Amino acid sequence: MGNAGRLYLARHGVTAANLRWVNVGIDAEPLLPEGREMARELAERVREQGIDEVWCSPIARARETAEIVAEACGLPLYEDAALREMDVGLWAGLTDDEIAARFPEEFARWQADPAAFVMDGRETLPAVRQRVVAALERIRRRGRVSLAVTHTAPIRLARVHYAGEETNQFAEFMPANCQLLRLVEAEGRARVEPVPDPSPAAAG
Repeated sequence: MGNAGRLYLARHGVTAANLRWVNVGIDAEPLLPEGREMARELAERVREQGIDEVWCSPIARARETAEIVAEACGLPLYEDAALREMDVGLWAGLTDDEIAARFPEEFARWQADPAAFVMDGRETLPAVRQRVVAALERIRRRGRVSLAVTHTAPIRLARVHYAGEETNQFAEFMPANCQLLRLVEAEGRARVEPVPDPSPAAAG
């Protein structure tokens, strides 16, 4: 992939909706105090990677996480709207159980074939995959060591894209809040993988 830079990814810190397993989509929601603490811990890990710049989704929870990391590390911060979470339309603010109860036919179709699922007012997985990968490739072409702070669906879809997998395999990986990941390329293949935690606790 030419002179592409090194790319790291992180999901934002925890929010109240995350703890309740609510589908938030593009709605604004601030970090909880523990989410801000997660961001400060992420900043400590970012320092170890030689990262040059931070990029983020404009949605509040990702922007707040990125601001904490960038300020703590003395790094420039840039925003790219294409890194935003998937717009889930009328499903925003609902848990999966609530969605299944209110939209039983639509939810059944989503469960059966997420990549082909279309619903008025809701973004499709292929559309999210296309815009997110385009954003990540724009960042990589800068030739820097970059961190993109984003959301669950963008990270999942980046993983399947770089691995050459089908979009419907997106749900096989769930990034934790403020988990640090990296794009690794070897032998003509690429994968998004967690950055090993060097702490003694992780080693045990």
